[in-house]
Amino acid sequence: MIWCFLLRRKLYDYADRTLPVPERARVFEHIQRCAHCSATVRRIESVLKVAGTQKVPQPQKEFWNRFESALDAQIDARSVPDVKPAASFRYRVSFALPAFAAICIVLISAHVYQRQYVSAQRVSPAEQRLVKETLDYEFETAQTSSADEDSLQYDIDLLDELESNSVS
Repeated sequence: MIWCFLLRRKLYDYADRTLPVPERARVFEHIQRCAHCSATVRRIESVLKVAGTQKVPQPQKEFWNRFESALDAQIDARSVPDVKPAASFRYRVSFALPAFAAICIVLISAHVYQRQYVSAQRVSPAEQRLVKETLDYEFETAQTSSADEDSLQYDIDLLDELESNSVS
């Protein structure tokens, strides 16, 4: 049954003899075993045989001329005239409104983010005092250590000078 489903599209090509040889052999094997597909191929072959014997009438040149003019008239009737976008107020508003909405959304998002960020950074007055005292202390110790380093460097220079005088 599954093979019937898979081979159904190839049955017409098999009956028309346009199926490649390896696939044609596979379809032939299936047709030998499956009565349903075999009957389908016989019906397709009979339709192709009858259709091959019938002559298809060709329309006169006058038909094609009328057909072409009627087709052109339908195409012209269905074609949409060009609309100038700047002439329509609705066209301008249709672009301005979404742009305005997008800008509003961005501004509101920035405002909400800023409020959350600023509220997270708020510090109590006691904490502010503690931070100020800590910074003042670090500044004072930095100045003191700088002065100590200068006096230490002066002592080193003085010792170097004394050593050089005693050696000479």
